[in-house]
Amino acid sequence: MKHLIPYFIHERHLSGERNGTFTAFTLFVDLKGFTPLTEGLMREGTSGAEELSNILNEIFDPLIRLVYARGGFIPYFAGDAFTAIFPAEDERQSAEVLIQTAAMARALFQRRENRFGNFTIGLKFGLSYGEVEWGIVGTERKSFYFRGQPIDSCAYCQTLAENQHIVVDGSLLALLSDNSLELSPVGEDAYRVVSAIEI
Repeated sequence: MKHLIPYFIHERHLSGERNGTFTAFTLFVDLKGFTPLTEGLMREGTSGAEELSNILNEIFDPLIRLVYARGGFIPYFAGDAFTAIFPAEDERQSAEVLIQTAAMARALFQRRENRFGNFTIGLKFGLSYGEVEWGIVGTERKSFYFRGQPIDSCAYCQTLAENQHIVVDGSLLALLSDNSLELSPVGEDAYRVVSAIEI
């Protein structure tokens, strides 16, 4: 089933709710090397566009399936990146689980040596936690939004990541139950997960 709008928004709309807040874990995933892939294939005309479509499906399909299988949803795609939200009211969620989800996404790529067609694609991850604000706007034609500190912070953390890196902010770090993960500061209130992650 294709999610044209997030199930979260669909359920709130059916119940008559228009806005609110909830606590959530957030994950920002950005593709590294996507622009050269697009530019290279677009020079090949129709056949290149077809191959680009196939590669996009190869890249995004397993990532999307992973997010939904782990109890999250994706409200936004932004070109070669997306934000995923995991409501904290789901008792399956935790800081450790979110980090593990990012590691699982990374492993999906590593198994095929990051190769898609003749191109190498990398992944970068930013993770956060906090209060997310949501709303449904409009009358006849409606739209929706999600915003707040964890949305902004996971995107910020991703900008500090290099290929295959998982970067978390202080809000998420404060929830980790022990000190088993080795972390390295990479920016203001941002930390790269250095140690191996069990998946």
